[in-house]
Amino acid sequence: MTNDPTDQCLALQQRLGITFHDCGLLVQALTHRSYLAEVPDAMSNERLEFLGDAVLDLVVAEELFKRHADWPEGELTKAKASAVDERALERLARDWELARMCWCRAARSRRAGASGVPCWRMRWKR
Repeated sequence: MTNDPTDQCLALQQRLGITFHDCGLLVQALTHRSYLAEVPDAMSNERLEFLGDAVLDLVVAEELFKRHADWPEGELTKAKASAVDERALERLARDWELARMCWCRAARSRRAGASGVPCWRMRWKR
């Protein structure tokens, strides 16, 4: 896979069987704020992460609410916390091979053991 964001967007669409209406938002969602030191015109994922966390919570809560009408609130809360847990999302990100598509500062990427951008969070294993 190339480092070209458009190619990466197309590859992810093909892998997941979905179509992104705006590949620019995908690139932004996968851009770590450290990358802005090298490309000041880029936009980091922080605002999208804020919104995405809220959307993910809502979608998971709604699905659990529908599927488990007999569960009390406490059980629903535990199940939602488990579904949106960072480790669960890390596994999903690895399965989708998002590490190859994340953009961050080259120095951070080298410390993570990669060879330049794109990169992944240093503590995530590839």
